[in-house]
Amino acid sequence: MRKWYYKPDVKFNIISFLKNREFGALVPKQYPEKAERSTRYFRVHNVQSLDIILWHVLKADLKTTPYNLYYSMASYKNGMAMFDLKNNVLRKQQKNEWFTNHYKEIVSYDWLIDIDSPSHLDLDFAYEDAKKIKAFLDENNVTYELRFSGKGFHFIVHYEQFAFLNLSFVPDEVESIYKFYMRLGEKLKDKFSELIDYSITDSRRICKLPYSLAIYPADIYVCWPFLSDEEFNNFKLEDMKPKNISNIRGRGTYVFNAGNKDVKLLIENLTRNEGGK
Repeated sequence: MRKWYYKPDVKFNIISFLKNREFGALVPKQYPEKAERSTRYFRVHNVQSLDIILWHVLKADLKTTPYNLYYSMASYKNGMAMFDLKNNVLRKQQKNEWFTNHYKEIVSYDWLIDIDSPSHLDLDFAYEDAKKIKAFLDENNVTYELRFSGKGFHFIVHYEQFAFLNLSFVPDEVESIYKFYMRLGEKLKDKFSELIDYSITDSRRICKLPYSLAIYPADIYVCWPFLSDEEFNNFKLEDMKPKNISNIRGRGTYVFNAGNKDVKLLIENLTRNEGGK
């Protein structure tokens, strides 16, 4: 774990996804005895702050407390709030205030399509389902990013395509963007794959950070953004192990169907039986 996150190219690629977003570190569910070490609501804006959180605040280490790293689907107007790292009482108060009012700072919120395989033995099924969903998004001219998540696949559909709907960021409102995404996720699940997990779509939704490690008892994989159709079509699980990945300097991400801004066709095709509502 330390060896991977000590690499400058890894750290620079990771922080490129964190501008104005929340950073979190959660202990994998396979290590329940360490669950209390999971924590969220960090602000990371450069390599130095990432190092401070990983090695000094969290004291992350694969042999003691393994972490999977996450970032928020929400982007905030002024970025994540900063909390006191020395005064535990004050920090708790600040976090409670952020938990209550964070949605007021949201300026965009991406749609995560999460294809979650029960185990690596079932990954071929998730891969085939991801192919179907990718084809559907391509047919409907949707702009998205596509990644291997460690045990499945993530499609990130950019908020800018949904902005015209003027959906609310207020969690409890009936016409919130979170409920709208859940509805689309349910339609996708019915149409393509039982492996789509749309159950957690709220204002605090997070997903694994690209280029971070996805840690499992049997092995470790890299959360890997695909940069082309060819790369996705040639996917092999073995290639996703850190030992099989060389320099990733400046690799970043890739936006499929870049330039397309209209998801009206997608919405129509998924909600046709509802009368297009």
